[in-house]
Amino acid sequence: MRNLRRFLSRRQNLLACAIVGFYILVAIFTPQLALPDDADHPSPFKIVGKSYDQIPHPPSAEAPLGTAPGQLDIH
Repeated sequence: MRNLRRFLSRRQNLLACAIVGFYILVAIFTPQLALPDDADHPSPFKIVGKSYDQIPHPPSAEAPLGTAPGQLDIH
């Protein structure tokens, strides 16, 4: 307990804990902070294959310019 009190008595340690806590809160509340998909303005990215496939593929009928890692077609 004495070590924790000594750790928290320094301002830079408190600031570091506050910054880490802020990032944790943002990570937890990301689904509420993210904008919903808009049908009028779709995303420029479309997954055309298996998202775990990290090898880019050449052009095809689904992806005229090929795919990026993660099988993202950028149109």
